[in-house]
Amino acid sequence: MKKVALVFYILRSLVCVLGHLDHPYEVECPNYPLIREAKNELCWEEKLYLQENLKHTSKHLTQFLKSLNHSMFNERIIHYIERDRPRIGLAISGGGYRSMLTGTGFLQEMENIGLYNCLNYVSGLSGGSWVLMDLVLHNFEVKNLIKDWNLNDSLLRGIPEIDIKQRDIISGINQSEIFDGIRAVKRDYVEYEPDFNILKNGKKFSPLLKVKELILQSIRGRGKLTNTPQDKNTSIIDSFKNVQQIVKFYIELHHSVRPKRVQGFQISFTDYWGKALGKRLKGNILTSKPSSSFSDMARNSPSFMKFQAPIPVFIANCRNGLLKNVIFEFTPFEFGSWESMLRLFVKIPYLGSDIVGGESLKCSKGYDDLGYITATSSSVFNNVLLYIWGQVSKSSKETIKAMKIIMNTIGLTAENQIPKNEQRQPLETYYALYQNNPFYKFPNINNELTDKDYLYLVDGGEDGENIPLRTLLIPERQLDVAFIIDSSSDLNNFANGTKLKNVLKQLNKEHEVYEPLGPEFKLTDHPVAIGCETKYTKDGKTLPILIYNTNKDMVYPSNTSTFKITYSEEEALGMINNGRQIFTDNNNPNHNKCLGCLIIKRTLDRNKGNIEIPIECLDCYEQYCIS
Repeated sequence: MKKVALVFYILRSLVCVLGHLDHPYEVECPNYPLIREAKNELCWEEKLYLQENLKHTSKHLTQFLKSLNHSMFNERIIHYIERDRPRIGLAISGGGYRSMLTGTGFLQEMENIGLYNCLNYVSGLSGGSWVLMDLVLHNFEVKNLIKDWNLNDSLLRGIPEIDIKQRDIISGINQSEIFDGIRAVKRDYVEYEPDFNILKNGKKFSPLLKVKELILQSIRGRGKLTNTPQDKNTSIIDSFKNVQQIVKFYIELHHSVRPKRVQGFQISFTDYWGKALGKRLKGNILTSKPSSSFSDMARNSPSFMKFQAPIPVFIANCRNGLLKNVIFEFTPFEFGSWESMLRLFVKIPYLGSDIVGGESLKCSKGYDDLGYITATSSSVFNNVLLYIWGQVSKSSKETIKAMKIIMNTIGLTAENQIPKNEQRQPLETYYALYQNNPFYKFPNINNELTDKDYLYLVDGGEDGENIPLRTLLIPERQLDVAFIIDSSSDLNNFANGTKLKNVLKQLNKEHEVYEPLGPEFKLTDHPVAIGCETKYTKDGKTLPILIYNTNKDMVYPSNTSTFKITYSEEEALGMINNGRQIFTDNNNPNHNKCLGCLIIKRTLDRNKGNIEIPIECLDCYEQYCIS
């Protein structure tokens, strides 16, 4: 028996090396614990990586400062900077392609002036997570961002451009009514070609065409079904002549998700959404890798192996027990949460393993699929499909039947998915479903995060927390500066600080760390710096300065809809260039110098009495700091 198991693991290893592996597979459990209790420190892998990475970023920060003003950033200041290296992070908000394109331009300009190589962390959620996925796929090289995206091809085939309000698609709002009975189900796979022509009153009726017609009408009415006569909608038929290609697209998604189901794992809409994201990349770049595992791709990247890449942090929020604003993170090292109600992490290569009470019962690898993690962080797009279903389901029985046929095509049926260890409630599949829950029945922690063998994760934007900032600000990471590029849709698809207020409000619930931004808070023409006055955490660490940048129309009307899912090359370049201009503060000649002053401020604060603050920096603090 042992010989058979050995052969199995050797063959599995060969598959990893020689062919693409994009689904979970069983492995032998290691002889060390997979769960870490995060009391007051980072895991040893992140700590070691950061220690080496700081040597790299410190060298580049010195080069950046010297390039600005030799007399201002003199040798004495440089000496203290090299001894007390600033730690720098960047948070890229959600906002669909608007955020991805704006964030890409922002990063490109950071690299242009030498600051990208000074970053220790980059966090992202929703559209911001697409930037992280792009970085991981391209060895963390900013110059290669966007080049492999089919931006002029719809993210979800057959779903036209849709401009709906985000509040209309938030999870948990009457979902049981608008998505009645349609759940993912673990079942034997059956090959079939669905019949898309149903006899109605002796005539053939095409329910798929009817659904597409109603979707178009819904969009034209901005979310409300209209009664436009059929003779005025002749263009609808022309628009969906490619219906066979649309059906083929979803059948291919179903096939790509099948291996995970066959391995015994429950699936959800997010599995399909993750595969759809991968299909938007040219040349199958995601599937051309030996493995689609996030931890494998990140840690096998040449830049990461040399400690030269920032640590990517994907963010999602938990919905177990209808929780709100409970953050989970994915890094190349771990998955888990710093929230006080949990503070547990699992080694991310073993995500998906059957772990009960901290004991490993059956281990798997490959569950940390990069597309699935990215889709989890941007799962608000799952709800576009649900929203459309909600609109369509108010119509005729034939239309409802048509929608169910489409769901069947991608392996979603009216049956319910039952939790392995629970026989009471069906699992919800419009959330990202993580089963097995690695923290299930962990000793001495009894709450919504440990009492079920599954976790529901969603896009952070669903909690109004669209900026992935809190996880960067934990005391253990000791950041000195956190850049923020906020492409949220607060007013007319521009950010106005609302999401930042939400984040600071959450931070202050447990620790009064930053002054709340009241109604008098107004954005200025240039970025604002928050938390400039030296404050300390309970364990004596200084709090980071937040350099807050918002999406604004600099050189291009960048307030496109979050759900605009196709961009021409001209539109994409316009958005990217606008992101670059946002970072430069509209080519402000003093901006880079002031960024240098803000980056080193915490080092100056910690060495007060030994270093004299340059007069030019005092002027910058006066201009940029608001609290």
